[in-house]
Amino acid sequence: MKKLSYKAGIITGLFLYAFWRRAILAPPLRL
Repeated sequence: MKKLSYKAGIITGLFLYAFWRRAILAPPLRL
């Protein structure tokens, strides 16, 4: 169960990081 939670945390972190980069680098109008 620890491994699954760790994996889920990494996936969530990557998703949030990608979303943050997109929000910062890409203008809202281009979305």
